[in-house]
Amino acid sequence: MAKMKTRKSTVEAILQNVGLIDVVTGTFIKGAKGEMVLAGGIDNVYAIIGPGNSYKSTLLHYFTTTAADRMAASLPRHKNEKVIISSFDTEMNMKYARLYEFLLRAKHLKNDMLDGDDPDWNVLTKADCPADIWVSDFRDYVLERAKEKKIEFAAFENPYTKKPYVAHFPGYSQIDSIAEFETSAGMEMLAKSKLDRTDTATYYLGGGLFKSKFIGELPRLTRMSNLFLGYVAHTGEGKGIGENKYAPPEKQNQYLKGDTKIKGATGKTNYLTLLSMYASTASVLKNKATRLPEYPRQDMEEYETDLNVVRLTLLRSKSGPSGTVTEVVVSQSEGVKPELSAFHYIKNQAKFGIIGNDRNYAIALRPNVSLRRTNIRELLETDVRLARAVTILERLRKMQLYMPMYNKYQLSPEELYERLIEHGYEWDTLLLSRDWWTIDQYSPNVVPYLSELDLLRMAHDVYVPYWLEEDRKTVKKTWRHHFLIDTPKKDKQNDTI
Repeated sequence: MAKMKTRKSTVEAILQNVGLIDVVTGTFIKGAKGEMVLAGGIDNVYAIIGPGNSYKSTLLHYFTTTAADRMAASLPRHKNEKVIISSFDTEMNMKYARLYEFLLRAKHLKNDMLDGDDPDWNVLTKADCPADIWVSDFRDYVLERAKEKKIEFAAFENPYTKKPYVAHFPGYSQIDSIAEFETSAGMEMLAKSKLDRTDTATYYLGGGLFKSKFIGELPRLTRMSNLFLGYVAHTGEGKGIGENKYAPPEKQNQYLKGDTKIKGATGKTNYLTLLSMYASTASVLKNKATRLPEYPRQDMEEYETDLNVVRLTLLRSKSGPSGTVTEVVVSQSEGVKPELSAFHYIKNQAKFGIIGNDRNYAIALRPNVSLRRTNIRELLETDVRLARAVTILERLRKMQLYMPMYNKYQLSPEELYERLIEHGYEWDTLLLSRDWWTIDQYSPNVVPYLSELDLLRMAHDVYVPYWLEEDRKTVKKTWRHHFLIDTPKKDKQNDTI
């Protein structure tokens, strides 16, 4: 029987963990040592869409640096590789100091990535070059990446060949924003024209065609080189050029209001972007009853807060359900607060995994730490076990809502806590594990991996972590050095939630 001669040369991308959206975009894949790895997070092409002042750029930088940091954890083994980030700043607002703060918060990325004449994180603006020149350079860069030697990803196999998964070391790119993605021809037109109505239409038409072609190329370019590109797009209200102002508004996406339009990103953003998120306007995070800051720092004035909440709606996801909403807590000075976002989520999910009463409460998986409204923020920053416990609960709750195929394993947080103790496990050890995958998954240089599905399987006695001895308490020698930390002292003070 005749067959086509062309053979598959690319592999399916594995989404990169960034927290917060991992479950709603993810799939569990069985790893080489029997663990269930959550492959969720950012896809090869993703967009963050929203109105002004909704922290779109902050989210973009958080996703980029978080994913890159977790891949950089494998660099001790892959010494010939390096993390490369390329950013195109069309709005002229990427500041060195702000980007440097993201590097300081990363554990595995080099702090000097932005420095020098040939930096590993290269930030260009449209004052350096117009969009068409950047795109030409980007294409050359992608094609050069595609020729480089591929590496083996330790945990995964290629589902088609059943051989180890191989791909290029991941790379990262950003465009902020696509609306101001102007070509040299467009800039020249602006310089020469007085922009009457005809010239304006020609200018927007030419820019739109250029962006449409570029966005159409991105899935192919990024997949062939294992590149992860995120871009920002703006929304606004009202009719576009040539639209009937009296006609009822046409919805660009079922999860956007009818009069909300994605500006300057072309229609291909709606159906070629692999993952798109809508960031609603940020609102100040205060307690609804008292109107005081919900999670204040103890060194701040009683009425001061730097925290905002951004509602992040998945408009389109090729790997999970669309329409899901995640509330992200963002600090004006510190950026995205992932663990605080997780706590905020479970608190609003009928206090899922929060035990006790309004004046004396704790986390079910870390019951020896007493919490109050005014200390939760700082405890999440200093108690790594508490931070991990809160993240586990956030993911377990989202699994209940968005992964019904695993309902047979589900237990209440209290049952999970007790069941694992009955099976011989120690929570002080389990809560020091890692919840994100990396290329060199089993390296002694990184904390060993344990997913939320693994915890449920352990509770049903169908899995034992690869990094524990038979007694289920002792960490194997390879990774033991990661578990030599002191347990924070119990806080006996209480307050209302």
